[in-house]
Amino acid sequence: MRANHILLIGLATVAAPWHVLAQGRVDVCKTTTAPINAPYVANGINAGVSPPGFVNLPGNVPVLHGADVSKYQADADMIQIARCGGTFAYIRVSAGSDWTNETTFSAKWGAAQHVKLVIGAYHTLTFVPVKPENAASLTQDAIEQTFSDHGVTQARLFLENFRQLVKVDIENKITPEYLPPAVSIIGVPSTAQWAGNMTIERYQRVICSFVETVERDPLLGGKPLVLFTDAGTFDQQKLADVSCLHRVPRIVWLKYPSIGAMGIPQEGNDVDTRLVERLCHPIDGSRRCLFHQYTNLGGDALGSVGPGLDLDRFIGTRKNLDDLIIRSRS
Repeated sequence: MRANHILLIGLATVAAPWHVLAQGRVDVCKTTTAPINAPYVANGINAGVSPPGFVNLPGNVPVLHGADVSKYQADADMIQIARCGGTFAYIRVSAGSDWTNETTFSAKWGAAQHVKLVIGAYHTLTFVPVKPENAASLTQDAIEQTFSDHGVTQARLFLENFRQLVKVDIENKITPEYLPPAVSIIGVPSTAQWAGNMTIERYQRVICSFVETVERDPLLGGKPLVLFTDAGTFDQQKLADVSCLHRVPRIVWLKYPSIGAMGIPQEGNDVDTRLVERLCHPIDGSRRCLFHQYTNLGGDALGSVGPGLDLDRFIGTRKNLDDLIIRSRS
């Protein structure tokens, strides 16, 4: 693990607890709720999902709350997120290489701006390229290049959509100030289907061709992408060895618990605790996990069949959050 990913946060008064408004209610902000069959429902009473300790987060560390949304939260209500104490929102503007994966991001972006949430854009990285028509005749070098090209194609899609948002903001005389963009790297396919095994080299080619293409673009103003991942992926896929992720100090946005834990924190017996500590607290004693997605079950009323909100915390003060803001150019 390299020790150059440093962003220190000073201690301050704890922010007031944040609760998400249950869908369909306009009178009260309720605690986040789990599905009706989840362990948090006992004797018909839903106690809600509460964020557990974040890597032994001391009680005097300041915390801000927010949400991240994609096409899976089509009816996410930015007004209520802000009303119930949300400070920031990350909005997915692209996923993979298919532009149809996200088509309503501009509406979410505008809604978040309207209620003065601090906003950022993110992309979900995929790893298996679309099978070329001439796949059977490709040389080994050409196959490897396909993986690099897959990362570049995704980067161009993300930049195109992000640049579109910046351009509209500038035209509407909205100052183009945003949280640094993020890339989601969660899991990896076991095989590349048409090209044999998904080797670590191919995996890294996709990641680095995306990261390097995006970070070279003037749109980011020289700032690095935020890495959204979970401790299991970081460990199993050896992200600590991916050189392009460690070229500069990089903030980690941690999905915790990991994707296999149903998004429901299990305090005291979470097998990821050791991995989380290693990822978030390098040997130099600093903290680099500044964002924390603590549940994907937020905001839905008891028994709701719709997807819940992904709820997040930022470990720091409002000034700390504002210090991250970048001014983008179209």
